[in-house]
Amino acid sequence: MMSSVEGIEIIGIASNGEEALALLKENSCNVAILDMHMPVLDGIQTTKQIRKSFPQVQVLMLTMDTEANGMRNAIQAGAAGLVLKTAGKEELKKAIQHIASGEKYYNNAVSHELPPQPPSNGIQQPNTAAAQILTSRAKEVLRLVAKELSNIQISDKLFISPKTVETHRKNMTKKLAVKNTMGLIRFGVKNGIIDIKDE
Repeated sequence: MMSSVEGIEIIGIASNGEEALALLKENSCNVAILDMHMPVLDGIQTTKQIRKSFPQVQVLMLTMDTEANGMRNAIQAGAAGLVLKTAGKEELKKAIQHIASGEKYYNNAVSHELPPQPPSNGIQQPNTAAAQILTSRAKEVLRLVAKELSNIQISDKLFISPKTVETHRKNMTKKLAVKNTMGLIRFGVKNGIIDIKDE
């Protein structure tokens, strides 16, 4: 399916996790697409090995399993994206493009199956999947937005341009499907990105 997409080159196909790791030793690539339930070495273990031995390679995990724990395990292992096998060509293309550019990608069907982590010792824990939708820089911008800093003030603190700050805000609003700054802040508080006591 992906071989016909412009801008994507298939460098190899493996039938199990061990073959995938061997393939990566001989070939350089940006994204590895793995099946969560591969034989010999499953997707979770393969992802861990890829993140350890080939940190420049981002992992897109495909699964038919909508059980939340399995998906959390994939994310915690280092998968930058998680998509159901029922996804079509356009969504796979979108996921690959996001991941190759350093972003996270979890499709809506997957995100809905990932409830917030239960609180521990009375402290709210972040929703792992939701929190990882955002890049580290986007989270920095979000924390400063919560402090009521302007785009110019944020750009000064992070040494980036005001236009880049505005782009981060727009991208976050789109990714998180919220309407405004208040929606971004609510997301940040709910998912442990913003500590309201520090605001």
